[in-house]
Amino acid sequence: MSELAKLPYQLSEGLYVVGTGSTGAAEALAIISASCFAIMLASSLTLRRPHPSFVPTAATTTTTSTTTTATVTPAVVADVSLEDAMKASQFHLLGLTFFCLATGGMGMFSVAKPMKSEVFSTMLPTVVTSAFAAKFLLMLSAGNLGE
Repeated sequence: MSELAKLPYQLSEGLYVVGTGSTGAAEALAIISASCFAIMLASSLTLRRPHPSFVPTAATTTTTSTTTTATVTPAVVADVSLEDAMKASQFHLLGLTFFCLATGGMGMFSVAKPMKSEVFSTMLPTVVTSAFAAKFLLMLSAGNLGE
């Protein structure tokens, strides 16, 4: 607490955990990521294969005098012309979604190195160095090459 009092500027009340100088961002991110992991793991455990006798609703049933057989007919999707596709609201909503994701991604690239350094250097000072943050940004951009 005494270190915060020595700062030449005022900090907003409640911005830092008292006595630590930490904003709590790293802890919040850790809790959010652990929660997301737990939810995804629990959701994945609820998935299961359908019973072998399950017949989709699009299937047709053929009955003969001795046996009943179910045959699955693939759904037929009509071709959509380019002009009709571009008139659809889904086309414009998908374009807006891609635009927002790309804009957010570019914004994240611009602050990824300082964010990594500032947020995680207090938790792992020996691991999170400037070189580590630069490598993190390099791997982040390499992961986006295929998109």
